[in-house]
Amino acid sequence: MSSPKVHKFTGPSGQAGLIAWMKTPDFDQCHEFTSVCTHDEQDDEEVKLAADLADGGSTLDLVIGPMAGTEALRQYAFRTTKALGHLRVESVTKTGF
Repeated sequence: MSSPKVHKFTGPSGQAGLIAWMKTPDFDQCHEFTSVCTHDEQDDEEVKLAADLADGGSTLDLVIGPMAGTEALRQYAFRTTKALGHLRVESVTKTGF
């Protein structure tokens, strides 16, 4: 089975890291990608999304990002059956895929 196409947002690390992360391009892209997926448009046209995110991530198998309101948890969007095929109990760890 070939490797899935994955985009991973780095997200914050620790409470102090949350404020620092909010000042990074990764935070801006994460926010804008969420807007594209939720509203089918960007809130801020000035933010340059990565090529794999610009189309709403339609070419991606898996998107990994921080959970809203917490710096410790990540959310995983398995977008294709190919990505689901990689999901095994032993491959899911505390740090992610």
